[in-house]
Amino acid sequence: MAKPKKTLDPTTIFLIAEQNHHASQHLAKAKSIGFEHDVTFPAVVISALSLEIYFKCLLVIETGTAPQTHDLRYLFNRLNPATQQKIRANYMPFMLEAQRVISESAIASGVAPPNVDFDFVLNLSRNAFNITRYIYEGIPAMSGWVANGIVFATRQAILEKHPLWQHMIVDPKVKVTN
Repeated sequence: MAKPKKTLDPTTIFLIAEQNHHASQHLAKAKSIGFEHDVTFPAVVISALSLEIYFKCLLVIETGTAPQTHDLRYLFNRLNPATQQKIRANYMPFMLEAQRVISESAIASGVAPPNVDFDFVLNLSRNAFNITRYIYEGIPAMSGWVANGIVFATRQAILEKHPLWQHMIVDPKVKVTN
């Protein structure tokens, strides 16, 4: 007998994404506040995971389900076109910084800077969770993590749909309905 499929709760998914997002932000600041160890890669792992969970939150809101994958491009492509456009629009304030970072990295590597847009950033970062978890295996060419702006843009898109969810950040015991 097949197990009944568990109903996924987008508010719970959002809260888990928030916890990961805020943890990655704290890790990213650790060195600047005197933490002696370099925790850059753990911050990236958790940031990539938070984007994955935000995307899955949106998918559960839109479809009731979320696929079992870490591929950020695959998840983004399953979102409704209007949601994709909203995330793209929310990402625009982060574009110049991504272009600068990627261009500097390309020049330092002796290659011509690529044309950087939202899709380039998402494609470059699509497997960051898997890659950075196993950083000792090396980073394949044209991969890594430059999608922090997409994390913020996706989070903003969720909060625009469900503004009351903002209150879960302050007190996770607050019950907020869909």
